[in-house]
Amino acid sequence: MSFQLSRIILFPHGDREPRVVPFKTNALNIITGDSGTGKSAIIDIVDYCLASGECRVADGVIRDNVSWYAVELVVGESRVLVARRGPEAGRPASNDVCVLYDQTDLPAAGSLEPVTNVPGLEALLTELAGIPRTADPDGRLAPSYSATIRHASRLLFQSQNEISSNTLLFHRQSDDFVKASIRDTLPFFLGAVDADDLALARRLADRRRELRRVQQQVRELEDLADVEGSRASRLLLEGIDLGAIEPVDAQTPDGESVPRHEAIARLQVVTIDDADDREIDAGATTDRLNTRRRALLDQARTLREAYQATQEQLAETRDFYDARSSFDSAAADQIERLRLGAEVTEGAPALHECPLCSSELDQTLPAHADVLASLRSLEQTVTAFSQDPPQLRALAEDLAARASDLRRQMVEVTGQLEALDLEQRRLQGNVDQRDQRLLWFGRVSLFLESVAEETRLTDLRLRVSRLQTEIQELEERVGPGAVRDRMASIVSRLSQTMTASAAPLDLEWSSYPIRFDARELTVVVDGPNGPIPLRRVGSGEAWVAYHMITHLALHQQYAGAARPVPHMLFLDQPSQVYFPRESDTVTVAEERIGDMAAAERLLRVAYEATQGNAGFQVIMTEHAEIDEDWFRESLVEDWHEGRALIPAAWL
Repeated sequence: MSFQLSRIILFPHGDREPRVVPFKTNALNIITGDSGTGKSAIIDIVDYCLASGECRVADGVIRDNVSWYAVELVVGESRVLVARRGPEAGRPASNDVCVLYDQTDLPAAGSLEPVTNVPGLEALLTELAGIPRTADPDGRLAPSYSATIRHASRLLFQSQNEISSNTLLFHRQSDDFVKASIRDTLPFFLGAVDADDLALARRLADRRRELRRVQQQVRELEDLADVEGSRASRLLLEGIDLGAIEPVDAQTPDGESVPRHEAIARLQVVTIDDADDREIDAGATTDRLNTRRRALLDQARTLREAYQATQEQLAETRDFYDARSSFDSAAADQIERLRLGAEVTEGAPALHECPLCSSELDQTLPAHADVLASLRSLEQTVTAFSQDPPQLRALAEDLAARASDLRRQMVEVTGQLEALDLEQRRLQGNVDQRDQRLLWFGRVSLFLESVAEETRLTDLRLRVSRLQTEIQELEERVGPGAVRDRMASIVSRLSQTMTASAAPLDLEWSSYPIRFDARELTVVVDGPNGPIPLRRVGSGEAWVAYHMITHLALHQQYAGAARPVPHMLFLDQPSQVYFPRESDTVTVAEERIGDMAAAERLLRVAYEATQGNAGFQVIMTEHAEIDEDWFRESLVEDWHEGRALIPAAWL
C-alpha cells in the first residue's frame, strides 16, 4: 500500500475560494511558469503536509495569504485530505492538523478543525504508506529505530538546488544525521530487507533475550543445587547444634556425614515453629562440647604417653643393635691379635726375659697353649652374640608401625579439638541464638526449594539447548550477508536502468556504465581509467541528468516491488541548465536550438518512465515550454502571463 497526490489545496484567509492544483496519478505532471510564480513552493507545501517539523515555504505572498495548506492523497480506492494550519508569524510550524476522508466537496477554510497533531499525522501517513514497524533491536538488518514517512520523504523531492548539485543526491542530505538515516533505511525501502526479514530479526532478538534470561535462571538454580549431597548433611548437623533438630541416632558417630536422602527427609519435616520456639539449652550444649573436649584431651594424653613409651622402646632396641655392633668390632680385633700370638708362640719355650733388650720380665709371657685357649673362648662368645633372633626383628618392626599409627591418631584428635574450639567460640559469641535458628531455617527453605527445582533445572537446560539451535537457524536466515547480496542485486539492476536511460542523452561519460553507490549516496561513472564519482563529473547538464535518471530508476524499483514509499517524485526545474524559459518557439535564437533539443531529450526521459504501468507519478515544475505532444499532454498548469500559484484575486 502506498499513495499518490491528486491535488494541492490552499485555503485562504476569509471566505474566498480555495486554490486547487490538480495532478494525474501514474503520469508525468508538468507545471510551467515564470520565475516568482510559486513553482518551487510546491515541494515545500507537500513536505509540510507530510509532517515536516518546519514550514519551509518562503516568507512573502504565499505565507501571507494562506491559512491552511492541504494535500489530497489517493490511497487505493480512497482519498484522504490532509490539511495543516499555516504557522503563526515568527513560528516555524503549526501543530494543528485536520484529516478528512473521501470528501466529495471541498470544505470551507472556516470549517477546518484540528483533529490531531504532527506526531499523530506522522503515524497516520506512515500507516497509509504501508511502512511497517522496521526497528531491528540488534541493528543487523535495519536501524534500531523504525522508519516513518519522514524517512521516506527524503526519497521524493529534488529541489532546484539539489537537482543540479554534484555533491548531494537526496533531499536535505546535508542536514545533520539525514545522510546516515537515508543510508540506514534505503535497503528496506528498496526491498533488500522486507517485513518478513524484520519480523525474523525481531524474533531473533526476542530469542536472544529469552536465552539470556533462561541462562541466568539456570545459573541461579545451579548455585542453589546441592553439591554431592554435602549441603544437606551440613544443614542437618548445623540444625542439631542449634537445637532446631533432635540429635541423630546415638549410634551415629558425631561429625559423620548423614546420607543425602536421610538428611533431606529430616530437613523436610522442619517447621518455622521448630526454628522459632525450640529453646536452646546453651548450658547443655556447652556441657556436651566440654565433655567431648575432655574426652578428646584424655585421648590425646593417652596417645601421647603411648607414643612416647613406644618411641623409648624403639630407641632401646636401636641402642642394643648399636652396642652389639661395637662388641662385634672389638671382638674381631682381639681375635686377630690372638691368632697372631698363637702363630708366634707355637713351638717356642717359655720366655723369662725380653727378646729385644734381654731385660728380665716381671711376668712370664703366655705360653702357646694359653693363647689358643683364649682364642677359642673368644670365638665361641662372638659366635653366640652374632646370632640375630627373629623375635628381636619383629619387635622392632611392630614398634615402628605402632609409633606411626599413634602419630596419625594424635593428628586426628588435634583436628577434632580445633573443630570443638571453633564451635565453642561460635556458641560463646553474642549473636542471638533465636536469630541464628531463623537464619538457618531460611537457608533450609531455600535449599529445599532448590531440591524441588531440580526437575525445573533439567527443563531449563533443555530450553537453553533449543533456543541456541533456533538462534543459529535464524542467524543463517537473516544474516547481513543475505541482505548485502539482495542489495547488490537491486543496485545492479538500478545501474543497468540508469545506464540505458543515460545513453541517448549525449552526456559527458554517458557512453560508459553508470551506477548508484548506495553506501556513499552518489552516482559513479565507470570510466575508462576507473570510477568517476558525481563530484568529479564536470558538467551541470550531466549533474541534472544523473540526478533525474537515478531517482526515476529508484522510483521504478519502489513501485515495481510495491515498496512502502509514496509513489511520487518531485523535480524542480531540471532544464535550468539550458535556459530559464522558451517564450516563443518560433523566434528561438539559432544558437539555442541545441539546448532546446537537449532539454527535450532530458524531460522526455521522465515522460517515458511514467508510461505503461509504471505505478508512480512525476510532478515537475519548469521554465521551459516544449512544443511536443507529450509535453502538452503532461502539462497540468501554465503560470505565464500573470498566472501563479496564488490567484491575483487574493492579492
